[in-house]
Amino acid sequence: MERIEIITNYNNFLLEEGKRPLNVYKFCKGIGIEESEFYASFGSFDKIEKEVFVYLFDETHVILEKSKDFLNYPSKEKLLSFYYTYFENLSANRSLILYLLDNKNPMVNFSKLSGLKSKFMDFADGLDLKTMELPIDGINDLQSRGVKEAVWGQFLTILKYWMSDDSPGFEKTDIFIEKSTSLGYELMNFTQLESMIDFGKFLLKDKLM
Repeated sequence: MERIEIITNYNNFLLEEGKRPLNVYKFCKGIGIEESEFYASFGSFDKIEKEVFVYLFDETHVILEKSKDFLNYPSKEKLLSFYYTYFENLSANRSLILYLLDNKNPMVNFSKLSGLKSKFMDFADGLDLKTMELPIDGINDLQSRGVKEAVWGQFLTILKYWMSDDSPGFEKTDIFIEKSTSLGYELMNFTQLESMIDFGKFLLKDKLM
């Protein structure tokens, strides 16, 4: 059985039963494979749950790279395109994602995103995000790492917002993505306050502040 088939069967079990299988043996018996076949692809149920987010990332990347225009986009538009497409994929699997991130311990939820973070950081690195150049030895490398961590933090903020968004078609999440990304780019360049004011107005209107 292919890896994606095991993932799909596991996801269906979670959604239908509202809990994990009792153990790997019972799960494998239910889908008609040997335990050895399961362990050839995954070491545990935790690994499958982490793989869900990675799989959706890979699907998003495939969709984006099919567009010739995407390859020529400036970094901000590439990041926006990623966000819109990835969250569209999340929305198509919303019940599953909300279940996987339902743990009250944030560290448990963050651990499920560890594989996604690795992929996301590589993607962010390819965006060649720019900050103000400072004439201090070593500071620009530190800035580059800090910017990627900041963008990952922005992604987590969008994810948290999306999880609580009950607007039709999650249209508020789209607005949140656009305004927070515009603000992030301006803060990286230390240029304007226009996006900060605009983003603040959106949060106030949405009663988040």
